[in-house]
Amino acid sequence: MFKLERKIPLRRVVGKVKSAAIEAIITDKHPDLHKGDKTYPGIYQQAVTELMSQMSDEETTRMQELLAEWQTDGPPLDLRIK
Repeated sequence: MFKLERKIPLRRVVGKVKSAAIEAIITDKHPDLHKGDKTYPGIYQQAVTELMSQMSDEETTRMQELLAEWQTDGPPLDLRIK
């Protein structure tokens, strides 16, 4: 029998760890947008992309380290519940 592994993308790690910064980007550019809005997912992805492009090399390295940790142990429990 084989074990099925789930790959966690770096975008997901950044989205979970930097959620407050992503929300700030969204509210700055689209103050009337709410999470239930039909266009929210696309704008959320744009905000994650913008944040990832602005991250320093140290931040990117830190996120990759977290990715490797989450890949083996899973995300922290408080982030799984959200």
